[in-house]
Amino acid sequence: TVLQSEYPILSISLNLGGGSYYYEGSKSLDISVNYKYRLSFPYDSLGQFICSEQSEVICHDSIKIADDYYYKVLEKQFKHNINAQDSVLIVPKAILYSAQKGLLELKMTNDETYAIYN
Repeated sequence: TVLQSEYPILSISLNLGGGSYYYEGSKSLDISVNYKYRLSFPYDSLGQFICSEQSEVICHDSIKIADDYYYKVLEKQFKHNINAQDSVLIVPKAILYSAQKGLLELKMTNDETYAIYN
């Protein structure tokens, strides 16, 4: 699935079922922003996302976005070699994802957020 925005120009790609490099035998939900910045949410054979220090996935029981609460939310930071304070380049910083609702929020290095609105 590819999500395309008009402003800012973002192309977000979601690919389910890719092999995870975190755990042998697990699969992952791979998310790419502008085909350059990528991260993976690994899940086990039962389809449960793996939240751990090793997978670098943070699991929130609930989180409030735009006056609505979302439950069982995953958060993961993008890895890149850009110092946000020293750079004029704005890149993705983190993604919040829910298995029930999908992509909830994209956080950028300039502290802007792009979020779901019901």
